[in-house]
Amino acid sequence: MRFNGFVSFFLIISAIIIGAIFYGFVNWQRSGNFFGFSPYKEVKLIDLLSFGNLYDGKKVCSEGYYVKTPNLEILKVSMEEDRFTKSTWVNNQSGKDIIFTASATSSKYIWAKLCGSFESHRAGEFGQPSVWNHQLTVEKFETFGEEKRLENNI
Repeated sequence: MRFNGFVSFFLIISAIIIGAIFYGFVNWQRSGNFFGFSPYKEVKLIDLLSFGNLYDGKKVCSEGYYVKTPNLEILKVSMEEDRFTKSTWVNNQSGKDIIFTASATSSKYIWAKLCGSFESHRAGEFGQPSVWNHQLTVEKFETFGEEKRLENNI
């Protein structure tokens, strides 16, 4: 009788361990982390730009229009405004091109989710020219849809 109790206990413990390993594997496949905790905080781009001081020095993920021209890489809330309005300078350190540009004069944009370290300063220290108050140093990204050619100069 004692032996059956030990076997039942062993089977329950084994099932819990196997379940935890399976859960961790599924989360690792989905998020890159074994326990499902992402180092990045999901933040709407408009909130990131409006409350930049709260996210300064933090790892964030945000979605918006990623724009790349020969001298510009930014993430914008909308394509309706100029380049300086509701946008953050992008410093791509992922090692991959977010948008592949075939020529030095090509300008494109795409909807993208960019993840990385966020910096915010009121003095306009980022970009070329140095007028952006925010910078997102990209570590990983995901694009959605197709790249579009930028018809007008933003």
